[in-house]
Amino acid sequence: MKEFLSRKWLHVILFVSLAVNLFLAGFLVSRAMMPSGHARSHSPHGLSAIARHMSPEDRRELFRHLKRDGHPFRESHEQLARLRQQAMDLLMTENVDRARLEKVLAAEREAHLKIISRVQNALVDRLMAMPLEQRRKIIEETRETLRAKRFKRADNGPRKSPPSPGP
Repeated sequence: MKEFLSRKWLHVILFVSLAVNLFLAGFLVSRAMMPSGHARSHSPHGLSAIARHMSPEDRRELFRHLKRDGHPFRESHEQLARLRQQAMDLLMTENVDRARLEKVLAAEREAHLKIISRVQNALVDRLMAMPLEQRRKIIEETRETLRAKRFKRADNGPRKSPPSPGP
């Protein structure tokens, strides 16, 4: 009876080990097959890229500032999603109502610009409240990150040397 129990547990352990190994192999193969950059989220550009280099407390303060000013995050993004869906629905019809599509796209652009403007203004306000040295450090880190990403190879190999600034 003891031999049966030990074989049973051995089978369970082997099965679990096999399942874990298959999962890891599938994960690694899928990552290797994925186009470069596909798994990564979009990197912010411009002023919004600066927020990634701010301390967690500064980012929290930035979002508190936006909330204090009544920035409706969820509602704004839900409105954008509805407008994008309307545009896609219009584009899927056989006879696209061009005038209506242009109105929806203009409303989407306006809503998007409103969000960008509010976030940029809050970010600038937060940066202006910082000491100059802290602000300079954040800006330099952001510049270096954006510069490095721009010259990163598509195959995730070593970075190419950026062009020299010239004479």
